[in-house]
Amino acid sequence: MTLLGVNLSPDLTRYAVRARGDDVVAPAAAIGVRFPLDVDPTDGIESRLDVALPTDSAVRFVEVFVSGRAVGTACLETAP
Repeated sequence: MTLLGVNLSPDLTRYAVRARGDDVVAPAAAIGVRFPLDVDPTDGIESRLDVALPTDSAVRFVEVFVSGRAVGTACLETAP
């Protein structure tokens, strides 16, 4: 899964990622940060965080933490 962001750190050790469902909390992994061509760098550096998720179809949300602080949640639709 790729999450879109602005000014993401390339240091993967700063990220913790969790996959959540109704009765599921599972670790996920930040596996890369990419910086595509940014047409307007004055509004921050566009960034992409690549995340590896568990293959559990009960996962509904992905939560991202940076240096221990919650920074965002993404809704995920899956099919068995």
